[in-house]
Amino acid sequence: MKTSALLCIFAMAMYLPSSYAQNERNFVYDSLSEKMSQELKASLKALNDPENMEANAKYIRGLYEALVEQGFSKKEAMTLVAASLSGRQKL
Repeated sequence: MKTSALLCIFAMAMYLPSSYAQNERNFVYDSLSEKMSQELKASLKALNDPENMEANAKYIRGLYEALVEQGFSKKEAMTLVAASLSGRQKL
């Protein structure tokens, strides 16, 4: 009887830290997930703001025109602008 009680206590002692660690990981994951969700919503709201869209369009047009002015062909300038908008590092 004493042995089985000790085994039971030992098993519980081994399980509790594992359970606590899992709960801690779940809490961290849920917190990060919620934070990322809020940031994504804020980013989408900012990107869909008409003033931001207009400013972005002016920037893109200005980049294209500056490239053409510097001697790039219209096709080359368009390729460079498209590459910069796609996030490619190497052009």
